[in-house]
Amino acid sequence: MHFKKFFKIFFSSVCLTAFYNKTIAFLADTSCLKDERGHFFLWNYGKVWYEKQGTGTPVVLLHDLTAASSGYEWHRAAEQLSKTHTVYIPDLPGCGRSSKPDALYSAYFYVKFLTQFLEEVVGEPAVIITSGNSSSFALLSTRLAPERICKIICVNPAAPKGQTHALTLYGKLLRLLLSIPVFGSLYYNHCVSLTAIENRFLETYGLSTEEIQKLTLVYHESAHKSLRYARRMYASELFGYGILPVKQILPALSVPLTVLVGEKEANSQAKANAYRRLNPQITVSVLPDAGHLPQLQTTDCLSDALFVD
Repeated sequence: MHFKKFFKIFFSSVCLTAFYNKTIAFLADTSCLKDERGHFFLWNYGKVWYEKQGTGTPVVLLHDLTAASSGYEWHRAAEQLSKTHTVYIPDLPGCGRSSKPDALYSAYFYVKFLTQFLEEVVGEPAVIITSGNSSSFALLSTRLAPERICKIICVNPAAPKGQTHALTLYGKLLRLLLSIPVFGSLYYNHCVSLTAIENRFLETYGLSTEEIQKLTLVYHESAHKSLRYARRMYASELFGYGILPVKQILPALSVPLTVLVGEKEANSQAKANAYRRLNPQITVSVLPDAGHLPQLQTTDCLSDALFVD
């Protein structure tokens, strides 16, 4: 009898939790992320949505490597760049309007995507402009496809030493929770809620309250599209699977590299100095009054810095 009662309670809780998850995903679809202007690139792990604008030297804009990010992050800069360049803005695999497969979103996973995207979609050497942690796999891609990349510009990149992937007991339990269907999605919904995203914009990214009103809805929608395996990308973000050390390749980097850091970004000067120590040929600039995402702020100096030859 006790077993039957426990089973009924457990089954009911699973059903209610699944219904709650579906409701959150449904309510998150505010149609802020429109896809009618974009295209889909089919690769080994599903479809990748991307937008193409302008004509001229190819420029690929890579958004930050977080579960709520998407190519929307670059929409302001893309408008300026497309006046003189052919601009490609993908939603990276696991993000936004792209497929979110049941995969390990490691740095090598994204290296494989980027090299294939450059070969099959762009088709000629391109300038790569990265945001945040996407710098890691973009720099690693220069080892596999140097002929496809003519320059890299990293905005607030990950530290060149990378991130340790050794997990504590708490980390292992958290990873286990995220791997569980339904309840893993419940925890994911809590971590990428509207409130959590808004707090990140205010406390970590340094955006003002006026700037984040629409952004919060866009990022929330991005995080909840194809919800079933969205938590896999969040696990990658949480445990740094997409970030590997690049300090070994920087001294002999085969392409020009520019590092742009926001003045208000945490440890920005230390990161800039770390890149410069590893290779004095790297150009480093500080963006005044900018935080983690200057491309979403009204920072005129970023537009000037992003214009490429």
